[in-house]
Amino acid sequence: MRKSLRWFLGLGFCMAAAGCSAAKNQGNKPVEPSNLILGLPLEVDVSPIDPEPLLGAVAERVMSEGASELHVVATGAAAEGDRVGGFVQVKPDMCLVSYARGSKGVEDLDILVFDDEGASLMADQTLGAAPGVVLCPPHAERMYLLARVASGQGVIALGAHAVKPERAQAVAIHLGARMTQEEGRGPQQSAWPGLEERVERRRSDLGGKWLELGRAARPVSQRAPTYVSTSLPAATCLDVMVIPNEEVRGLQVNLQDEQGMVIGRAIEQGEDRVALVCSPVDTTISVEVRPLRGHGMAAVVLSRSEAGTEKELAALPDARRVGSMLPLPELAQRTEAALGPHYSVKKKLVGRGPLQIGATVSHRHRLAAGCTRLDILAGAPLTSVRASLWSSDILWSRAEGGEQATVFGCTDRPADVEVEVEGQGGPGQHLVEARWAAEASPQLLANPVAAARLLGRLNAGANVVLPSMLQDVRDVEVNQDSRHTLPYSIAQGTCQTMVVALNPLASGVTLWLKEGQEIVERGHGGEVASVRRCAQDRPLRGEAHVTVSAGQSRALVGILNR
Repeated sequence: MRKSLRWFLGLGFCMAAAGCSAAKNQGNKPVEPSNLILGLPLEVDVSPIDPEPLLGAVAERVMSEGASELHVVATGAAAEGDRVGGFVQVKPDMCLVSYARGSKGVEDLDILVFDDEGASLMADQTLGAAPGVVLCPPHAERMYLLARVASGQGVIALGAHAVKPERAQAVAIHLGARMTQEEGRGPQQSAWPGLEERVERRRSDLGGKWLELGRAARPVSQRAPTYVSTSLPAATCLDVMVIPNEEVRGLQVNLQDEQGMVIGRAIEQGEDRVALVCSPVDTTISVEVRPLRGHGMAAVVLSRSEAGTEKELAALPDARRVGSMLPLPELAQRTEAALGPHYSVKKKLVGRGPLQIGATVSHRHRLAAGCTRLDILAGAPLTSVRASLWSSDILWSRAEGGEQATVFGCTDRPADVEVEVEGQGGPGQHLVEARWAAEASPQLLANPVAAARLLGRLNAGANVVLPSMLQDVRDVEVNQDSRHTLPYSIAQGTCQTMVVALNPLASGVTLWLKEGQEIVERGHGGEVASVRRCAQDRPLRGEAHVTVSAGQSRALVGILNR
């Protein structure tokens, strides 16, 4: 009652103010209040938004699969970041079906589900305007459903149904909705399209023979990390692949030893994360998974190498070690065998010497115009190494690895730099080698920080990519309030890798490929994002979109045909 009284009093004050203003402009002839509310020149329509055009067709399809009648949870007009929502109650033995739809101007729409205390239960934050979730027992009896506009503006509506558990999967498939999945079950192909191809490509990149230990679908949330542990026998390596579904973005994956110490971080391959760890002794490895944004599922694929191949695998730049594996002379020989044939100019020794635990050693070097690859090698008993490349007080490049860490320095004129090296494990010997490539695009030479990040991503694992191998490098401007769009084309029977690397002053980069109205690939990272797309049966054409979550800077977009 008091709320209604306040509303009418406020309306009276507004009408009085409008009348006074009109009196000044029209010779003290105020406009009648009834004309402002009920007649010309203004009428107010207080009828609610009709959800039928947005939800009606979807509701009919869902009910045809056995769901209950539609309940409209909320409607509203919304712009980017706006949301509508409401509470629902579902019987303990029934599943909840919810979906949201928007008018033509809504480009990206999300659904989030919370319990009565605000804890996140499920979400569909995929790119697109047709989100849906199916949440089956056990679940909270009372839940809050929220629809949020991630991009665009328009009218949105949020609906809900109940359905029996035996019909839930059919409804989810018909609706294209996210469905709760029992923890530990194998990942379903529908949630991780192309999973088998990704695993096979990873095996091919690593080489050697592998025994797959298992695949599991695990729930992941930005609220708390998820852990997966496995035993690792002596003289073997463990390969870790973590592939999120589309509602999870920006995975952080750490590897921990038996004492809970972080021994390495997974590298980014698009939205996927991969890591390789080797051990000379029996041990247990834990994989810690946590997304920067979103709540959903991640497929965790663990594989173990066959005994006898661990020394070759441990020499890969991204390998992490629980203990010492290779002496420095043997590591240097294998590194030269892998890199030497690709460089026309002989390597140069920048420096070498002992490396104590926790101590930092510095080496000075003069870079020639072009791009220089600097490999820092650490022999047993060192277990890992970190390296930073400085030009005056500006950090150009940073990397960490097992026996090897690689940084890149690109410059359009000779430059004096400093390589800082820090070792972990026992004290041991290290060396720094420089390999120079004269041919590099002007865009790489003018952006040393972004160039180092771009080349570092392309040379991850066993890949060797020289700057001259890039088909195209573009220098673009990015900022948090807009997106950059560029066209791409892929010839039939070929693959293309696209990498976006940021300069300083911007962070949180997302790269996605769009063909027609369909988003076909997406990559996300703090400073670098990459995607790989193959044209098997026909040529492909589309648009690549680049966005950043914070800041304004320039970025490099590199394209490699492989």
